[in-house]
Amino acid sequence: MIEGELLHRDSLGYEQVLRAGQVNLMTAGFGISHTEDSVRGGERLHAAQLWIALPDAVADQAPAFAHYPQVPQWSNQGCGWSLMAGSYGAHTAPTQLYSPLLGLEVLSTKASSMHLDLQANFEYGLLAFTGGFTVQCEVFGQDELAYLPVGRAGAEVHLQAGTRLLVVGGAPFTDSVTIWWDFLGQDLAAIRGYRAQWEAGDARFGQVKEGEHRRLQAPALPKNVFTISAKAIRQMPSERIVS
Repeated sequence: MIEGELLHRDSLGYEQVLRAGQVNLMTAGFGISHTEDSVRGGERLHAAQLWIALPDAVADQAPAFAHYPQVPQWSNQGCGWSLMAGSYGAHTAPTQLYSPLLGLEVLSTKASSMHLDLQANFEYGLLAFTGGFTVQCEVFGQDELAYLPVGRAGAEVHLQAGTRLLVVGGAPFTDSVTIWWDFLGQDLAAIRGYRAQWEAGDARFGQVKEGEHRRLQAPALPKNVFTISAKAIRQMPSERIVS
């Protein structure tokens, strides 16, 4: 959460207000339902919702929820750093992970330059929530993503004044993943099954007890669907891949 307050409720019975600087981590596992509501009407909300694909070996686990009121924060190179997931330097976030990855935020109130340490076996994405940045002589504005392939030990990043930079990274994901709406599965057949169960009100997803008891209708699957592997995506030519 970056700004404002958000009320989380889920089918496991958890009810948690999420405030700026805090992290909620919901593990969907074999199925979960949840709601997110403003705490106060008319309040400005700014947050990042990130999805983490579970490896096949643990994807069908029981759902879970955890709230982290504090994550590692420190100052370095004229910027404020917050670590939401994984490890960076001497810092390790408390959030539970099932694959090697990183979630990091860097805030620069004034124009500055910094060195970003990278793991050579990780691929990375850099995105500015506000402001903009330059990496490898290429300029990125707000809401533009820079992709850094594996094989780097570090990167020089120049931040505009007022930049809030999200850095995500991890070992390239090799398991097959198909996503449609709020469903993740190994293939389209699995997605069709999940959608049918959701529309039928299957108990696997549970129910939010204190919610409005309204279930969003899952959109229809398109008639023509193709899948593509993460490896193939990484091999596509793109002007926004920083080589």
